[in-house]
Amino acid sequence: MRLSKYTDGMVSRILSAKLSLRMQFLLYLASFSILVLWMSGSLADTSYYFQSGQKVFQGQNPYSGDLPFFSGPTGGWFLYVIGKVFFIESFPFVWQIVNLLGVSIFFHTIIIKLGVHGNFAMLLAIMLLSSPIREMVVNNQVTGFVLGIAAFAIRTRLGAVHNIVIILNSMLLYLMFELKPNLVLGLVLYFVVTNKEKLHLIILSVTSIFVLANLLLMDGIYMKWFNAIQSQGVANLTGNESLGLSTLIYESDLLNKENARILGISLFLFCFVLVLIAALFKGLRIFLLAIPLLPIFFPYLHFLDFAITVPFIIHFVLYQTNLRYIAPIAIVILYLPGPTGGFLKNLLVFLILAAVITYDFYRYKLRCDLAVGILFGAALLLSNFLFDSYARNDHQLQSFTVVRAWLIISLILLWELTSNRASKSSSFVKVLEFNLKRFWK
Repeated sequence: MRLSKYTDGMVSRILSAKLSLRMQFLLYLASFSILVLWMSGSLADTSYYFQSGQKVFQGQNPYSGDLPFFSGPTGGWFLYVIGKVFFIESFPFVWQIVNLLGVSIFFHTIIIKLGVHGNFAMLLAIMLLSSPIREMVVNNQVTGFVLGIAAFAIRTRLGAVHNIVIILNSMLLYLMFELKPNLVLGLVLYFVVTNKEKLHLIILSVTSIFVLANLLLMDGIYMKWFNAIQSQGVANLTGNESLGLSTLIYESDLLNKENARILGISLFLFCFVLVLIAALFKGLRIFLLAIPLLPIFFPYLHFLDFAITVPFIIHFVLYQTNLRYIAPIAIVILYLPGPTGGFLKNLLVFLILAAVITYDFYRYKLRCDLAVGILFGAALLLSNFLFDSYARNDHQLQSFTVVRAWLIISLILLWELTSNRASKSSSFVKVLEFNLKRFWK
């Protein structure tokens, strides 16, 4: 797929460069190595899943204790077994490598499905350095592992393989759903809808997991999981560890916790219905956009969850002409030093990116586009500074940073979901462009 003329210049020359596979691989290896060295040195968040999976493996109840476990029992058991195979207790960096390989498989799968061909390793190197991936690395989360296994499951064309492969892929995807339901919702929907002719095998696979888990792991283990979700999990959708929109509204005293949680769930249901309606008019391919949309509209949200949006945003920003006004701010959002990076660090990154973007826009005399991009960037930096002074605590500040990224990313994804033709600007964009050009003259 050809780059948009609005990203021609330095950006397009980098992405369109005819680099050898060896050079591309070296770039990818450099990004990969930087992230492995960036890690915290411990299992960090993964230890929570690992220890809970160990309880399941030993026939104990993981849903009791001071630190309740909300993932599915068989998913936790599976991660524990994989962790033991790779000796991640003794060598945490091995899990980091597994995570980065997994997220690379996911990125590669998505950019192929989006129609991008060529320079895969270079694109992977660029996407690996995005801030959601760096956040995943610092916390040593299971995100990359989950996305990698799930991508492997949707990568195989089910109609062209033996039924045993279909069952295996269905089981793997469901196990990842148990580990991180909020992250894999869109992948599960895409998998089921695009392979609906094999629905009976998918149902058989999931049913088999339920039966085997109750027979081999612990009697009534799934009932204990459902009870934990009902009694404690739903309450944690807003506040506590969540950093989504409903949490920011609640912590800003705009709504009480219950109403804020209802608002968050309502927004998720609205997004789900919107995807279904769009599919009626645009066909099943639109469910590809459900992969990033459903996770980021789920009330329980963290900055590292935006990892699932990175290949989509990079693709839409680089290849769609009608997103050029929001492209600079989207790139800045994805490559800030961190979810709550300091003002000076954010300013430095913005200036570097702005220099590249300025060159491209000025080269093609798209000065009104540049003006809008600079205004967006200035607004982002100003909002960072103002909310840093307003926030009552670090949790509220982190929630603001996540919600700000959510607004920009969801706007781009919803634009793609609802636009008639991605290659043409809407009347609103044309009017905005006309007025900006008139003002600039």
